[in-house]
Amino acid sequence: MIVYGILSLLFFIASGYYGAVRAISLDFSFDWVNLRVDEQNQIAFVLGWRRKVRMMRFLMVGLGSFFLVAFGWLSREGIENVHPAVWLAGLFAVASLCWLLSMSIWLKVGSALPGIVDLKSFPVRFGEWLITPIHWLAEPFIAADNPESRAVHTSREESQAEASEADDDSGVDEQMIKNALEFKDVKLRDCMIPRTEISGIDVDAPVEMLRETFVNSGHSKIVVYKGSVDNVIGYCHMLSMFKKPRDIASIVSPLLTVPEAMPASDLMMRFLEERKNLAVVVDEFGGTAGLVSIEDIIEQIFGEIQDEYDFTEDWVERKIDDQHYLLSARHEIDYLNEKYNWNLPEGDYDTLGGLVIALYEDIPEVGEVIGLPPYSFKIDAAQGNRLETIMLTIEN
Repeated sequence: MIVYGILSLLFFIASGYYGAVRAISLDFSFDWVNLRVDEQNQIAFVLGWRRKVRMMRFLMVGLGSFFLVAFGWLSREGIENVHPAVWLAGLFAVASLCWLLSMSIWLKVGSALPGIVDLKSFPVRFGEWLITPIHWLAEPFIAADNPESRAVHTSREESQAEASEADDDSGVDEQMIKNALEFKDVKLRDCMIPRTEISGIDVDAPVEMLRETFVNSGHSKIVVYKGSVDNVIGYCHMLSMFKKPRDIASIVSPLLTVPEAMPASDLMMRFLEERKNLAVVVDEFGGTAGLVSIEDIIEQIFGEIQDEYDFTEDWVERKIDDQHYLLSARHEIDYLNEKYNWNLPEGDYDTLGGLVIALYEDIPEVGEVIGLPPYSFKIDAAQGNRLETIMLTIEN
């Protein structure tokens, strides 16, 4: 009887382990993907492993439930005054708690020691061996219902067409998986709000000025610095104004300070562990390079999320004719290349304004023309050191 109870507990703990494997190796991090194959095959590989890990979890839960029921049945003689249904419900509640606790512990272990909770670990390989007969029997039916699983055997064009047709039925967003595959290479400099767009205020400024900054910027959080924006000490939330503070220092909340070369995935884990959602990004000299929120990082996987720092509806994008385009300097190079089939060069910048500054090696004045055959860029408008609109011309 005791053996049945111990086996049930072990199987539920194993189920928690497989849940942690999926969360760490399949949902957040794809560092284990090291295949010399095309992107479509990587996606098929990921989807296949997700099914396998799901089967392992179901198998562990099933075996754990079986031994739990057996344990409850054999131990019923000692608890005649308790209804069997109540006794089993209590056992399942304890088992569920063990499963949740196990998964939580394994997640922390996996974050500290990635090799322990990994697809290459012994428990996963052993579980894969256990489910091989089940997977072998179920695979034909899965392949028939899930076009993405046949991506390995089809061309890239056919795979994309099948994935698009099956999007509503399968619920799997192929673009999201592509973003997740590339997430390990994303640095904070790629997703941060640049320094010039940070709404900040000096900690010694009057509270009334902070109130005006909230109103004028439309932001719910204002960065607080001492002396200059290179010495950020925290931020103030709009709701803190209801406390009727006497000074700004009394309502400053701390934020994280991180280097711009830090992987976005590492900051995501810090946000979750420390229950923060905002960080100031510093450059190699210790100066403030930008600001990054948890929404900015999530956008790298799930796509654009409209927030208080996004004003894309105000970005100029006007086609004058086939050779002339009036564009906001904030448009991303990737977006312009994809939409207009251009070949603007990429580099240590993300936006059209960044490209122009990199070419000019300084902040150009309004009216300046920068050439990059077959393109030329004329500065149409600027505000201080920030470029606003650029006239892009394509030479014949």
